[in-house]
Amino acid sequence: MDSTSAMTFRTKCVVCLGDSITEAADADEGYVLAIRRLVEPAGTMVVNAGVGGNRSTDMRARFESDVVRRLKEFAPGLVTISVGVNDVWRFFDKLDDGVPLGTYRRMLEEMADLAVGAGGKVLFLSPTIIGEDIDAAPNLKVQDYIGAMSEIAYGKSCAFVNLFEPFARVLRAYQALAGKEGLLLTTDGVHLREAGNRLMAMQVLRALGLED
Repeated sequence: MDSTSAMTFRTKCVVCLGDSITEAADADEGYVLAIRRLVEPAGTMVVNAGVGGNRSTDMRARFESDVVRRLKEFAPGLVTISVGVNDVWRFFDKLDDGVPLGTYRRMLEEMADLAVGAGGKVLFLSPTIIGEDIDAAPNLKVQDYIGAMSEIAYGKSCAFVNLFEPFARVLRAYQALAGKEGLLLTTDGVHLREAGNRLMAMQVLRALGLED
């Protein structure tokens, strides 16, 4: 299922797995809060399982405890997996601890299999942007990771949202008129400000069939 398709939303629990973008998404216009507002009044539990700095390897290491346990306890369940920014960004920042593409693929495949094995549905959320220069090296490299996520989602009948695409479209339109100085969607090139949070939230809600 791609970013133009909506899931049928019937679940008792939504686990939002991710990094700092997810961890912070319970505030402002973040996607976790947006989901929470729409489904919790009807009795669906929403769990924010975002941990700052996490890469795919870190999420895989805690997947059984943070995701599978919830999916089994509150069936039927759904997990959104937002992963890839730190896997790529760490190749370029001072930590220099990125995750190779082959390892990234394996981590995503294992998480998908575990979630489905626990009776859950999976919605993969692609990385957004790594810096607001769309043509810079980090944003070129991340395309391979987004492609891998899309292939895995298709192969395992999971849902998939390409978040990079709308972020890039908005930035290109804005920068064509205003130039590349300053930041529009992020506070530091990665972490989202209100506009970026809202943009991400709407894509996620649309994929879940929850757009209001």
